Amino acid sequence: MAEIYTLSIELIRSRFTNREWKRKVEIPSDTIIDDLHYLIQDIVNFDNDHGYEFYIGNSPTSRKIAFGEPDDWDEIEFRSLDTELKDIYPLGKMKLYYLFDWGDHWLFQIKKDRKIKETEPRKKYPRIIEKLGRNPLQYGRAW
Repeated sequence: MAEIYTLSIELIRSRFTNREWKRKVEIPSDTIIDDLHYLIQDIVNFDNDHGYEFYIGNSPTSRKIAFGEPDDWDEIEFRSLDTELKDIYPLGKMKLYYLFDWGDHWLFQIKKDRKIKETEPRKKYPRIIEKLGRNPLQYGRAW
């Protein structure tokens, strides 16, 4: 049986909202970081029509490790988007961030609870187990 992580995904910054938004999800530990992107897009109900990045740092403005293709201007460590969650956690004092849409700057912090559990029969993963706040509109008020 696969291990299940409980992740807390919290919106910490955006151009269009300052309302509190958080979701707790149970997700297999062998999920790749790129699939986490698609999960977050589904959860928040965005169009998945902009660039994104996952990175690890001490704060939202500190990038120590990024996931994706290395570039020539950043002097940070790069890892593949195929990296599994179990190869990311534990993070120690650093934090995992997900930035979607560099213009509108939807910034989420992703924390893993300490408790790890095994999959339960007849339950489908990943799944939302807790919600706080309504989903924001991707482009603010209706166009």
